Amino acid sequence: MGTVVVGYVPKPEGEAALARAVEEARLRDAKLVVVNSHRGGTDFDADASTQAEREMNGVRKQLEGAGVEYDVRQLVRGFEPAEDLISIAEANDAELIVIGL
Repeated sequence: MGTVVVGYVPKPEGEAALARAVEEARLRDAKLVVVNSHRGGTDFDADASTQAEREMNGVRKQLEGAGVEYDVRQLVRGFEPAEDLISIAEANDAELIVIGL
């Protein structure tokens, strides 16, 4: 089974990327890994963490009925989101990375 990795942000671009990644995971009979990355620091306080977790719980609920195996990763490691996305893709031997721009 292959893997499709998607970079997710709670914006229209992120929603579009997630929808396309679900389609690709179905087409490829692949596992979907959703990555939501934050740099952290003083801007990512307890309120921001709570909001981010709430948003990712919404993604989990959306994926429950999508018919694909999935994993949701919320990262706050101080890296650029692109670095986290590539790192997760490499660790999962992903065949496709989906982003929304």
